[in-house]
Amino acid sequence: MSAHVAGHALRAAARPDLWRNIADRWLNRIRDRAAMATMTERDMRDAGLNRYDVARECSKPFWRE
Repeated sequence: MSAHVAGHALRAAARPDLWRNIADRWLNRIRDRAAMATMTERDMRDAGLNRYDVARECSKPFWRE
């Protein structure tokens, strides 16, 4: 592990609120993408999305925006 990465890890470990924020964002992405995966054509149209948009978003790992 580089000194740069180790420094970030130490600062983050000292800030549990930072970890909570990250975990909350990840859980929200998981929930949002699961909901998107069940959208009907009408739901997508109402949200201004198409199948490609939904498939692309649902294929992302939870840590990626």
